[in-house]
Amino acid sequence: MSSLVAKGALALASTLAALAAAEVVLRAAYPSLPSLAALEDSELQVGRFPSGCPLHGEMPGESVRHWVQHLAAGELKPQRESRREQGCSEPTYLERGKLDSFHLDGALRVAVAGDSVVAGVGAASNDGVVDQLERVLAAHLARPVDALNLGFQGVGYCAVSPWATYALDQDLDALVVVYFGDDLEDRAMFTLDGSVVAFPDRIDRDLPRILASTSNVANAIWFAEARRMGHGPRRFVDEGGRKAFVATVRGVVDAADARNVPLLIALLPPTGMWECDEDPEPMSRCDWIPQDVDLMADLLENEGLPFLDLRKLWAGRGDMLWDTEQRQLEPDDMVVHPSVEGHLHLALALLDGLAPLLGDR
Repeated sequence: MSSLVAKGALALASTLAALAAAEVVLRAAYPSLPSLAALEDSELQVGRFPSGCPLHGEMPGESVRHWVQHLAAGELKPQRESRREQGCSEPTYLERGKLDSFHLDGALRVAVAGDSVVAGVGAASNDGVVDQLERVLAAHLARPVDALNLGFQGVGYCAVSPWATYALDQDLDALVVVYFGDDLEDRAMFTLDGSVVAFPDRIDRDLPRILASTSNVANAIWFAEARRMGHGPRRFVDEGGRKAFVATVRGVVDAADARNVPLLIALLPPTGMWECDEDPEPMSRCDWIPQDVDLMADLLENEGLPFLDLRKLWAGRGDMLWDTEQRQLEPDDMVVHPSVEGHLHLALALLDGLAPLLGDR
């Protein structure tokens, strides 16, 4: 019996020694964690928060902070204010100051919140979707319309939603919130320049999450297993990410209901999604974005949250791709932004969804 115990103790000691040696080797090879190695030499800045959404996609000089500082002639200053009650912990970059961007007395006041498409990327300064919506809505109603553009590059639902909620305090007649097809930021994995990046803090179970977040050996084992499992939606967006998205959208809906402001939520895919191959490269944007768009629609439908489904808006409309972006396209990638004609196409679709909600306003 004593010999068996001794052999067991020796085997355990050998295993622990091997794990310790492997940990030393992996820590030397990967200063952060193996699953985050692709970020080490990248310009991509990734901010992680204890719970909720990661803020990613901020390129130097082109951050959310940069864009918000230019809103309303500097009336709104960026600050890190968490909206955990809505399901997000991404900074909202806002200060509850005076929002004076509306400029037409007696006009119908509409705010449109979203990301870079709403901001107008792909169109001239006066031809983006918000300007186009302002014009077509004014023509439809035969009255002046003043539309406030709350679109910012590089943001997702965790930033868009608080901005939309804040705009409700500005005596609105209607609010439009456009959620984009890649807005489920709270994903466990994404690709960067062909390399996979995985965040261990998005693991659902406590012990595996702690081990994979603190040990390079455990992280390497989890990372290898996660990549081996395939590329279904479940791997990309965990349960926490799904719940955060639903809670955030519901927060906007409840806030609009409380203020009796007509609200149009729209789900918009990238312009080039329909141009992707039927069998895209695993974990490329052509692979996971269509999955995310469908998942977002399912989550909204299952929770009974009304939305304008624009998933087929760009089907067969390759003529509405922003040509500048198309010329720079990488294999298995997709054009995200529409051309000027595409912005008008989107504005008309939003008009169809918004007009019935306005009633006698």
